[in-house]
Amino acid sequence: MIERVRAIIIENQRVILVKRIKQDETFWVLPGGEVEPGETHQQALIYKGISSKPKTEGQPEYYFTCKIISGQPGTGQGPEFQPNNYYFGRHVIEWVDLAKLSSLEFKPKEIRDLLYKKYYNENGGKKPSR
Repeated sequence: MIERVRAIIIENQRVILVKRIKQDETFWVLPGGEVEPGETHQQALIYKGISSKPKTEGQPEYYFTCKIISGQPGTGQGPEFQPNNYYFGRHVIEWVDLAKLSSLEFKPKEIRDLLYKKYYNENGGKKPSR
């Protein structure tokens, strides 16, 4: 079964999200991608950076809190950023204020709500202590 990983990257009360712009809808997701055969979840996150592949229902997704140690978000070489790929629409990488998270069309909504509660609402809008 195909597994997917997602990165939760939060700095200065902002989270990195991928804005998916398709012909009939626009929504937000956490960056991540498919775990290739022989990769660990952590290797997939490091290697993929901000990469993503189309998802089918029933694929397990694993979420990890991560931090940026080098590089620039959105400069990855994932297939969605290559010409003549099998993706429809655009992928836009953006830092989004945690305060705005609850109002976004985010998939899955349950993860959006958990992120908002854990990283913004429970801390009264203040940076969580680690």
